[in-house]
Order: sequence, then C-alpha cells, then structure tokens
Amino acid sequence: MLSLVTFNRDKWMSAMMLDPVTGLDPFGAKVRAAEGIDAASSFIQGYWIWAKIVENLAAVNYDTNNLYLAPYDWRLSYYNLEERDGYFSRLKTTIEGFKHRQKRKTVIAAHSMDATVRVHNL
Repeated sequence: MLSLVTFNRDKWMSAMMLDPVTGLDPFGAKVRAAEGIDAASSFIQGYWIWAKIVENLAAVNYDTNNLYLAPYDWRLSYYNLEERDGYFSRLKTTIEGFKHRQKRKTVIAAHSMDATVRVHNL
C-alpha cells in the first residue's frame, strides 16, 4: 500500500475521494474498509493499532468465535454507511447473533465515531 501511495499518488487520491454530489464512491473506484481482526491489528510493520488489545483479549479467552471488530469507511456519513453497505443492519445482526450463540450479555467497546452510536436492549 505504501508503494501505491508513493508512486501513484494521484490515482490513489482520486480513489480515496468521494463523489462531491452523492457522497459515495467516485466513478470507477470502489474502496472498502478491510475486515477481520488482522485488518485492524497493524498499520505497517512496527506500528500496531489494535494488536496489543486483541492479544490481551485473547489472554482472557476471546477469539474469532466471540470477538468481532466492526471496521467502517470513515469517509462516509452514517446515512451513506447504511445506504451503501447496510453497515448498521449488518452490525445489529452480528451483535444479536453473538448474544444468541453465547447465551449471555454482549459487551461492546466503542471507539472514535462508533462511540457516538447508541446501542439499546442488548
């Protein structure tokens, strides 16, 4: 990724920008947030993001069966997150699925923009 940004800066920038009218992907570009625990662990080698937190959660028996990271496209408004990706519908279904499978309360740790989203009746 770093070489793409360095050597194809203009192309990378145009792909990252949103359409100024719709607020969605520009014509010919489709950028989505990486998914899964590995996607949020590190930025580049030597610069961890959530890796230490995930490691500590693993030490107290969290794994991919009971831990879910909900990455989102930070460029989009709440409305467009739902409109384009069904983000909040999918997140709700995921949380309800964990609650149903685990037969206990679901813990949600929010960060950044997600901290402003209220979750009820868990």
